Amino acid sequence: MHRIGDEEALLKYVELIAISFPNIALKLNQLKDQGDEIIPYIESLLQDTYKRGNQSLSLEVVEALMNIRAIYEANAPTPEVVVSQPTVADDQLAFDLHDSPYFIKLIQRFPHIGQKVEESWGTQALRTYIWDLFQDSRGGTRQGFPPEYASALFRLLDAHDQQYPELVDTTSDIWTVNKFGLI
Repeated sequence: MHRIGDEEALLKYVELIAISFPNIALKLNQLKDQGDEIIPYIESLLQDTYKRGNQSLSLEVVEALMNIRAIYEANAPTPEVVVSQPTVADDQLAFDLHDSPYFIKLIQRFPHIGQKVEESWGTQALRTYIWDLFQDSRGGTRQGFPPEYASALFRLLDAHDQQYPELVDTTSDIWTVNKFGLI
């Protein structure tokens, strides 16, 4: 059973999905008491969105699906097993780039940028690349990103920084920061 706050959140997410995809919302309602079936159903929807580049699911719907999955995963019973200490590989699995609604949205509209993000994930080069995207290197002719794509890039950068904190630049002196045009 879910906590009251979880129930309210689930209802909100399903209602949001029902606006555009009543068939998905209906299926989610049918599976709501079957956590062992709802999670694979949501994962199949997300995988289908990524693999086929399905643009019919909005970012809000993908986010709602991921939030529903997270609630069910958080409330799943934990089996009585001995858990080993996490390894570096386990840490790297904490965020799956291909399941991210931000990555899915980005790669659909800007496949070349999505490919570069994918190739440089887990390296300092990703941070440099994303920051460079926001710098005008074309003499004032760069158009800029629509807000939802700029936000997606920043959210991906944030997820990357959380997964790889050792790659975050912690420079704090004013001269170095100013050199990079950050102030």
